[in-house]
Amino acid sequence: MEHLFKDSRVAGGIEVTSGCRSYAEQKRLYDKYRAGKGNLAANPDWKRPDGYFRGSFHMEQPDGYSYAVDLGIVGKSGPSKPDVTRVAADYGIKPTVKGEWWHFQPRDGSGWFANRSFDDIDSNDDGTTVSEPVMDWAALIAWHAEIGRKVGTSPLRR
Repeated sequence: MEHLFKDSRVAGGIEVTSGCRSYAEQKRLYDKYRAGKGNLAANPDWKRPDGYFRGSFHMEQPDGYSYAVDLGIVGKSGPSKPDVTRVAADYGIKPTVKGEWWHFQPRDGSGWFANRSFDDIDSNDDGTTVSEPVMDWAALIAWHAEIGRKVGTSPLRR
């Protein structure tokens, strides 16, 4: 999402209007929908046949994450809905609810969506070149030995 919001084609022109929801918030929205007083909302107690994902992808899932976000266009001169959809797709974020252009997810119950944009990223946010981390084994071994020495001379006691 960070890369999407920094993309010059939509930067400053989109915002998150709804993100992660608790079970209680999803239930409130669902109850409002069922009473005819709110927008379409997923039943928070529904479980996928695989038993893992439940309710709305906006809800916090068993792994502690939510997988949906609603986007809105900022102001009248922001990007068009088709432009937002096209740019988001470059980052593997797609609309997944028919009739709701604003509801985006990086995955569905079957897996993550493919993306094109990260294949070409070769610099960090500060402009430095991305490279594999270099492990300083000598420093790590020295640190480990020092910890061992400290434990040997000052063991933990209850």
